[in-house]
Amino acid sequence: MHDTKKQDKQEYPFYYDQFDFSLLQAGLSEQLVPSSALTVEARELIAKLAFLYQLTPLDMQKVVLLSLDDDLHLPADRLKKAAADYYKLTISKDAPKLTKTFTEPVPLTEQLTKEQELLHYLETTPPIQVLRDINKGKEPIPASVELAEQLMTTYGMPTGVVNVLLEYVMLSTDMKLPRKYVEQIADHWNRKNLQTAKDAMELARKERDKYAQWKAESTAKQ
Repeated sequence: MHDTKKQDKQEYPFYYDQFDFSLLQAGLSEQLVPSSALTVEARELIAKLAFLYQLTPLDMQKVVLLSLDDDLHLPADRLKKAAADYYKLTISKDAPKLTKTFTEPVPLTEQLTKEQELLHYLETTPPIQVLRDINKGKEPIPASVELAEQLMTTYGMPTGVVNVLLEYVMLSTDMKLPRKYVEQIADHWNRKNLQTAKDAMELARKERDKYAQWKAESTAKQ
């Protein structure tokens, strides 16, 4: 049984292990937020939303308080809405954070090639930051942020796969993110069970003609 738990722990994304749940709970009293509300599912979503929106554990304290329902539970839809609302409020007041809240360490002894550097960036950077970088530092529009959040939370796509999808679509549609087109590729990639940025990039290169046809069909419908 112990080995199984250890194995499950290793399957968590890197940002789950790096999120400071102790700091989160330190500012939440048991009366306001009972520890029973922080279920495994709630913790996973809290870490994912913190990574996506680049929010600290102190930010997430406010998100959690806003998410509690009358039964002192933390439903997924309330957590997602509260995190999105908090992001909109703070991003309008503060400049985008240049320092990463989450980083996956790279061995210092390892000399990375350009492609390895790109893959590491795609695997460890929040999708909203990738959207900023593609757009030369400009804040992404709310619809793009919402789409990135849905790819990670609703579709459950790994970070690297989401980032390759966003980059691929934006660079092939004159910096746009047509929702139907993105969702069509996302659905296809989910069925292929892509897990890494490398897998996504290889498939995108291999199926480029297919996606171009989908894009043309999507444009024609619009």
